[in-house]
Amino acid sequence: MTSKSTGVARQLVAAATAASRAFIRTGAPVARTFATSSSRSNASTSSAVTLDQLRNATQQPVSTRSSPSTSTSSIASPVSKEEEQFVMPNCLLPTESLAPTHGVHVATLHLRSYADGLPNLDLFADFARRAAFAIGIPASGVAHLPTRTSLWTVPRSPFVHKKSQENFWRKTHSRAIKLYDANDQVVDRWLHFLRIHALPGVGQKAELFRYHELGVGEKLMDEAKALQRSSSAASEEGDKKGTVESSAAEGSSAESIKKIADGIVEKEMAREEAVEQK
Repeated sequence: MTSKSTGVARQLVAAATAASRAFIRTGAPVARTFATSSSRSNASTSSAVTLDQLRNATQQPVSTRSSPSTSTSSIASPVSKEEEQFVMPNCLLPTESLAPTHGVHVATLHLRSYADGLPNLDLFADFARRAAFAIGIPASGVAHLPTRTSLWTVPRSPFVHKKSQENFWRKTHSRAIKLYDANDQVVDRWLHFLRIHALPGVGQKAELFRYHELGVGEKLMDEAKALQRSSSAASEEGDKKGTVESSAAEGSSAESIKKIADGIVEKEMAREEAVEQK
């Protein structure tokens, strides 16, 4: 029994040694290849490389590669901030308008121009809508009214070609903008602003609608009668003052004439006395 057990033990030891030798033979070339790769990459002279060193070697290029990306992201981040801070000017944005609250039609602005002033017409119509939005007036869009075409026949020249005539076609373009729910004073301010900043070749015509309470006709009649009474009373007072002044002037003129006559009489009496004494 002991001999059998010792034989089995010897066989196990021999198998273990053979397996260890095979493992060492197969593992040595791997270590050498790792050593050569690490020597090429990291310029190290070690003959053996462990797994930890391989992990560190693989992590270092990744970190070095990731650093440029972070730098690029840090460089690109200010650009994105500048893009976020950039604001488009209002003249390039679409024209805004307030929605009407009650739908009460207050005024209508008519713009007209000939074919040469068509760019100024569209520009001024957009300017009028922007001004209405800035002042707080609800305005409608720009309505394109029909174009009026008329034929004009005029003499070509006044002297040589007087009998020959020439035809001209005139096209009148028109636009319309309606205003809603605004005070009369605000509409007047808006029209005054447009009148100040008018463009050449663009004609303006405003149609205003004024709303009053019931009974405004009687109030206007009473005010007109009161004005007539005050004017008549003022004229009567003026007439009375004129008569008094005229009478005073007449009295003063009579007194002055009397004084002059008395002076003349005294002078004549003095002359006569002087003649008698001689």
